[in-house]
Amino acid sequence: MRYIPSSGRQFVLQVPEDKNSYINVKNYDARGLSTVFNGSIINGVADELSIGSINDGDTGTLQQYIQILTAGVELQAHIYRAVGNAQAESPLITASAVTKDVDFSSSGITSDVVKSLKYYVFGYDVSTGRMPYSVSIIDQDTSNNPFTGVLDPDRWNEDQYVDINFTRTGQNVVPIIYRVWGSRVEFLGMVGNAKIGFPGAALTSFRDFGLKEIPSWNNSDSYWSPEFLDGVIQILGGVPTQVKRIIGKEHLKIKPIVENSLPNYLQCEAVPDGSLVNALSYQFNDEVKFVIDDTQPIRNAINLAQSGAIKEVFFPAGVYHLRDSSFLNTSEIDYSNISLRGVGEGSIIKRLQSQVSSANNPGLINFTGASSSSPLKGIRLRSVVFDGNRSSTVSLSGPQSNSVDPSKYISETLVFLRFADNVVSNECRFVDSGGSGLHLESCDSFLFTNNIFSKLGRSYEPEVRPVAVYNSTNGIVQGNIFEFATDGPFFFGVDFSTINNNIIRSCGDKGVVLETSYQWNAGDNLAYSDTDSLIRSVDQYNNEYSKAPIEIRRGTSLEPIYFTVTNGGESVGIKENTLIADIYALDSAGQKNINNKTGSFKVIQTKDQLEAGIFSVTLPGIGPSTIIDGVTVPATNEFSLLDPTNGQYGYMYEISATVKLGSAGRGYVPTNIREFSTGGNNYLAIRLRNSSELLSFQIYNSASSENDSIIISGYNNTDLTGLEQSQAYPVVGVHPGTNSLLINTIASLSPGDSGVDFLGGQLFIQRSNYQIADGNIVVN
Repeated sequence: MRYIPSSGRQFVLQVPEDKNSYINVKNYDARGLSTVFNGSIINGVADELSIGSINDGDTGTLQQYIQILTAGVELQAHIYRAVGNAQAESPLITASAVTKDVDFSSSGITSDVVKSLKYYVFGYDVSTGRMPYSVSIIDQDTSNNPFTGVLDPDRWNEDQYVDINFTRTGQNVVPIIYRVWGSRVEFLGMVGNAKIGFPGAALTSFRDFGLKEIPSWNNSDSYWSPEFLDGVIQILGGVPTQVKRIIGKEHLKIKPIVENSLPNYLQCEAVPDGSLVNALSYQFNDEVKFVIDDTQPIRNAINLAQSGAIKEVFFPAGVYHLRDSSFLNTSEIDYSNISLRGVGEGSIIKRLQSQVSSANNPGLINFTGASSSSPLKGIRLRSVVFDGNRSSTVSLSGPQSNSVDPSKYISETLVFLRFADNVVSNECRFVDSGGSGLHLESCDSFLFTNNIFSKLGRSYEPEVRPVAVYNSTNGIVQGNIFEFATDGPFFFGVDFSTINNNIIRSCGDKGVVLETSYQWNAGDNLAYSDTDSLIRSVDQYNNEYSKAPIEIRRGTSLEPIYFTVTNGGESVGIKENTLIADIYALDSAGQKNINNKTGSFKVIQTKDQLEAGIFSVTLPGIGPSTIIDGVTVPATNEFSLLDPTNGQYGYMYEISATVKLGSAGRGYVPTNIREFSTGGNNYLAIRLRNSSELLSFQIYNSASSENDSIIISGYNNTDLTGLEQSQAYPVVGVHPGTNSLLINTIASLSPGDSGVDFLGGQLFIQRSNYQIADGNIVVN
């Protein structure tokens, strides 16, 4: 307990310690320093390196940083050696190419737009940091056709490309590609597995489509390369030339300095296992570039918050380099109620360059609860910048099989949360990452307000969503800015949520996307792009009521709940007395127990309203169950409260009916009906005006009870005796060649082989067992 005196002298204000305290990461040896230090190896053995005469690239020396570079501080170091007269080494990657419509040597186009083409491919191992002295030069295709007279790549279209195929020594080896067209040299990027092929793939390749592949899309600068490659490759005489090898990458920790000494070197040991990755490669005077790695202090601070009463972890202004870190709840460890707070744009948590990201627990920061039934709670992110360091990192994995959406890749995500409730992100920035800013799965109660998501994804890799939320409930996403991402904010199975007042700008020409969600509100979202669609909502039945929960109070009559049935925005007519509104108990897995039907709602319907797809359902308050209109209708007092220990897992309902698809004035247009024979059987063939309309029908085999039926009405013919305008006729097949539906013959109707043309009229689909809505029943 701390005692803080007031300005007066009459009393003392007593403040509980856990209400105003925080854990400062700098008190746990986090340095928050973005400086890249330069030095040289003065000694190296199997488990130790001595780095001498360091400087900060300006005027700073070791003695000026001696209070920062103290014992226990961890470093990430890249070690370099000048090529000199070295012979080429065994390559980590080799390449060959196949062209697609890019060789125009015989086209006669002037030399201003047709020149020779070459590719220079270097190999870099992300895990070891090695980049040997080797290059694969491609100046012809696999058939030995030279790349001469090639059209300017800036003029290629989507059907013109060069397919570069790679053979590499490991899945962590990635290509660094330069294109030389004439005398113009362009850096195409350090390209990861998300582009060239996923780990274990039989063939990895890069398709150069011309202008769109140049990574200047990712930065304001017209030319850039990863920071640790600075000075490694130079353009000499119009040729990308390797002037340094990268001997390796090491994770080091500074050893204690001898007391009362002022050495001009840092003595470092390898961590975590005490062995250098490339110990036998280092020599005296090899160049070193290193940055301070703040991972362990940050992890220590978060773990201290987990185990103690003070839950807020504070990041003073600085740049904190971090390796991907996951914090997983177990039966003994609980990361609930932890808060990460900074001072705004000055507090930057930055992914360490050249890192191998976790495939099982992805994310620069990952918080994961034990399970959906045992989530962690209360994660707070406030006024912090999460920086993915996109130009100096690379994707090493693709779509994850353990993700709820395997079509989208979750590698390089900044903040990943699974099984987490009461999540808040306020006034944070998620920037410059190859992956999403925030990714949530199976979370409850999330609040994202006033955040900025910017520069996420790479133009030539799978699309990246600035925010991706799956199967989560009770969310508010408000007042955020989403800009310069390769896909739009995405919400799947997000129930009881509000998504409004957000700005979407240049997110792959998409706005906010919601799928299979109910009870949500989304409005006043602003998109800059003319092609951005603000809201796209999709659910199982194209019906806003689908998956809607119904709340009942035991012993109280259920107020009528109205349903308006739509399909593609048009009302759906319902056939009288076909509505089925069944109620089922749930089993232990939360699924419908088909053998435990509790009863049915009382359906209120009128003929006029059914034509517009409107009806209501209700339940009486006091039991016992009664038979109403031939179905058992339970009273609300007969619904038991949720009690899994006694086998009560809740209830759900399903509503279906026989419906007529296509409202008045919007039905399909029949043009002709004729006699038709095929396979020895006789039918009536009804031709539609638009052939694509055949794709709307459910047709299986001639005897299937699931086939659609058709109703034709509104025509003025007098020569179609026997074809009843209110009768539904089952569809038994289709004849694609004449855009015709087939129905069985009608005894009194003989339109002949040439048929009879319809005078006006419309054709509607009648569909049985049309799913209108379903959802859980909440019992209070």
